[in-house]
Amino acid sequence: MTKKEQKIDSLSAKTPNSEKPVDVKCQAFELRDARPGVFSVYCDQAMERVWRNCLYPEHITFDQYYRMYARNNIAARVIETFPDYSWSVIPFVTDSRGSTSRFSKSVATLFTTQYKMQDGVSQSLLASMKQLDVLGGIGGESLLIFGFADGLKLNAPVKYKKDMKISWIKILHNGQFEIEKRDDAETSPTYGDVLLYKTKEFVSNIDLNFSSQIAAQKSIHASRCVHFKESSGLAYGTSRIQKCYNQLLDITKLAGASAEVYWLGAFSGLSIETDPTASLSDEAYARMQEDTKKYFDGLARALIFEGATSKLLYPAIVSPKEHFDLQITMISIATGIPRRFLTGAEAAKLASQQDTLNWMERVTNRREMFVGPKVVSPVVQRCIDAGVIPVPAGETFNVGWPRVQSIALNERADAARNMTAAWLSYAESGLTKVIPFRVYLLYACGYSETEADDISEKADLTKWDAIIELGQKAKTSSTTASSDTGTSTTKNLERRIEEIESKTEERDDAVSSFGINLHEMETAVSQMREIKERENRHERKEKR
Repeated sequence: MTKKEQKIDSLSAKTPNSEKPVDVKCQAFELRDARPGVFSVYCDQAMERVWRNCLYPEHITFDQYYRMYARNNIAARVIETFPDYSWSVIPFVTDSRGSTSRFSKSVATLFTTQYKMQDGVSQSLLASMKQLDVLGGIGGESLLIFGFADGLKLNAPVKYKKDMKISWIKILHNGQFEIEKRDDAETSPTYGDVLLYKTKEFVSNIDLNFSSQIAAQKSIHASRCVHFKESSGLAYGTSRIQKCYNQLLDITKLAGASAEVYWLGAFSGLSIETDPTASLSDEAYARMQEDTKKYFDGLARALIFEGATSKLLYPAIVSPKEHFDLQITMISIATGIPRRFLTGAEAAKLASQQDTLNWMERVTNRREMFVGPKVVSPVVQRCIDAGVIPVPAGETFNVGWPRVQSIALNERADAARNMTAAWLSYAESGLTKVIPFRVYLLYACGYSETEADDISEKADLTKWDAIIELGQKAKTSSTTASSDTGTSTTKNLERRIEEIESKTEERDDAVSSFGINLHEMETAVSQMREIKERENRHERKEKR
């Protein structure tokens, strides 16, 4: 047996419950090769030790989620960010007849109508759906209850009635309801679905003014409810802060520790050192303790000791900023919310335009893939089944969302200019006879089906020929103008060349004549100088 095999054998013989510690020098691959499961056991023990030292809970209850949401601002931000952006626009619901149909107008009115909540407070159905989204993020699930005016009890299935009225709307979170009964008939098309819900008593020690909207132990039929679940393909909902709960606890520790360290360090400690050669009596020690107590209590501002000296102790205060940034980064990774939007600094960072586009794309995807089919559609369907709104044409409807422009104004103007040029090129190229305009909008321009239908309905496609004719006239006029401009430019150049040549000849003549006149002038000047010189000599002779 080799030394390596002996080491592996000795390691596998020591189980995690052995008294002797495991040889830490053994490599990871040796652990995996030694015994199946030994490596995972020690990893689990290490993780358990980390969680125990960090005081992370192994199981999280709804009450812990609720307390974290109510008292931790970062947790509240995580839970509310997606609903705030997802419900910033009003969805439009249409049937096969388009947005002008009776059904579409009825849904638009339904969303904006104010319905009674509790104690005289009313809010629109759109605000109630957003609140349902927020409360569902705390524990993973929430329940919206319609108070249909059909004269039946809450535990009875809703009875269809034309022009049904909604008397009130209630919203419950995880701590206020539970599933009472499911459909256990295997031949039923709703096998496994919830038939009845039951309200629970929820007592909050955090919200002093909290009160349940519906009394406890009330049975409510599923046809009167919309059950919201924050999940990704799961049969149950999960809290939005479940993945980052440990980091939220760490942020609480950091915030509390930074305040405590500052509180302790703002008033420095005191070190009293006695002289080893001095002999102090018990009374002297008692007086020193008394004077020190008075100093810390603020009753004395000076210390006078006999045979001792005092020194201030300055604590080392470390900034928690880097540790806080680390926790925020981990929360951002876990939730998919960019740091700037998580901390509320999106208005102050104009440089990160790409982050904004990516975030709005994620919000748009959540609207289309989650909020629309799991919140808006069930709410509309419940109202159709009860008779609050008419049945859509074709008995089907679509949920759409307005396109949100999340780019700067100058970039939006450039995009509009480029899109207009693309449409004009599409019209002038003759592709209108080959590719329908709706297909062009979908696959070439990237519009959604709802947007492509809306543009196709509002656009007057019969005027394509007029646009093509205008474009051709514009090209012809520009070509003619350019040719005329070219001819006139050539003539101007020829005329200018002739002027330059004539001026050049005149300059040469002037230069030659100027040379002759210059020679005559120099001769005359020399003669005048000779005459002047003779006169000067004659005057000097006369003076002698």
